[in-house]
Amino acid sequence: MVEVKKSNVLGSGGLYLIFGAEPGHQRVFPSHLRADAEVLYSRWFMGDLEPSLLRGLVTLKSTKEDGKTRNYNAGIIEEYSFQKSAKVFGDNGLLNGQWFANRLCAMRDGAHAELEPGICGEKEKGAFSIVLANGGYADEDKGDTIHYCGTQSKTPTPTYRTQLLLDSLRVGNPIRVLRSKSKSEFAPKEGIRFDGTYKIVSKEVLDKDTAMYRFELHREAGQDPVRYQGAGARPTSQELLQLKKINDLLK
Repeated sequence: MVEVKKSNVLGSGGLYLIFGAEPGHQRVFPSHLRADAEVLYSRWFMGDLEPSLLRGLVTLKSTKEDGKTRNYNAGIIEEYSFQKSAKVFGDNGLLNGQWFANRLCAMRDGAHAELEPGICGEKEKGAFSIVLANGGYADEDKGDTIHYCGTQSKTPTPTYRTQLLLDSLRVGNPIRVLRSKSKSEFAPKEGIRFDGTYKIVSKEVLDKDTAMYRFELHREAGQDPVRYQGAGARPTSQELLQLKKINDLLK
């Protein structure tokens, strides 16, 4: 932390020059550089200087059937002081295109509070976040417009996860949308990416007997474009390389 302070990277002549243009001044840097600079600034300002993609995670060893050992991420370190709760509405301080190596990393940084379910929220208040993945449902990803299914029930009564989306439609709260690796052209090549906030504008019933609903979500106005292509695409080539090295060690 001392070295960071000495470098003045957190001062007025550092990262702030990239993302912190004063009102009325023209923004010189493209939106993706501004967002990435602000993420770094926020982390370093709080003292979170660990560069690893898996910072704050517990890595354990297990023995496979062939006798070989493998490393795996088992959770978030209990004493990790930079973990942020994901059980809030809105962007939760996340920046467009912010990328995570896996679900645990997304949980650590306050993007999504579930390791497996794609819908996270609070009863009667609505969904905090959803994850777009290859879930086997009739989802359609068109970028700024998404058709997203709830979960299948065994009865005509909606499941808890589907009810969260119904509550969001009623309340009108913004929902964080994360995309994971999938067949969608908007999906990241690996990992999970935060793509801004959306609102549910309508619903349709696909199957009454299993309470299967599909919801239409629109991306909220005023956000920078989804970072799935071009110079601002996430993950970057450097992030993909680092992730590959990590995955090789975890085998």
